[in-house]
Amino acid sequence: TFPLVVLEGMAAGLPVVATDVGSVREMMVDGDEGFIVSCDDDAALAERLLFLASSPDEGKRMGERGRARAVREFTVDAMISGYEALVRELVR
Repeated sequence: TFPLVVLEGMAAGLPVVATDVGSVREMMVDGDEGFIVSCDDDAALAERLLFLASSPDEGKRMGERGRARAVREFTVDAMISGYEALVRELVR
């Protein structure tokens, strides 16, 4: 699955804290645009949220990197280009 809320957060320039489900790892890099935590690790989730609350400058940098990635890789034009490249490779 492709969790749109992760993409929406990235596009809004927010650091994302997401659980490790679906295609989250294909959308963002843990520790770069935000954090990815295991679904059953409440302590890690709390730790990451506390980190962002106590480190607003780093959270802002993560959000900026996430927005840049969202604009670069997940706009309609970028997705169409990706599909076109895939089709070209498949028909070779």
